Order: sequence, then structure tokens, then C-alpha cells
Amino acid sequence: MTEVAFAPAIAAEELRAIDPAAASRFDDLEVLTDRALAEQLDRLDVVRIGYREIRDAMRAAMT
Repeated sequence: MTEVAFAPAIAAEELRAIDPAAASRFDDLEVLTDRALAEQLDRLDVVRIGYREIRDAMRAAMT
């Protein structure tokens, strides 16, 4: 299993002022919203999940 994490953000001066990594977060958003990425992941049969699936799995493991 491989995990890839992103921290996307919409470009805003407020974020630039408080986050030294703001530029990379703006890049993350651009990458994640590029349709070509989604198409390539589909071709590779990559399963994408979000926090809801992780939360549900954690809750199930606790019972």
C-alpha cells in the first residue's frame, strides 16, 4: 500500500502571510484539479479515498 498526501489551498494573500509552504499548497491544488491526473490514475487502477473512508475504517477497527 502507498499513501500520497496533499495539502491543497486556494491562492490567497492571507495564507501566504502565515504559511511559508503556501506556494506548494497552491501547486497541490493545481495538480489535484488537473483532469489528466485523474485519467492517468484511472488507467493505473489507482483507488482514491478520502478522510471519510479512513474514518470509517478506523471506527470499524475499534469495534
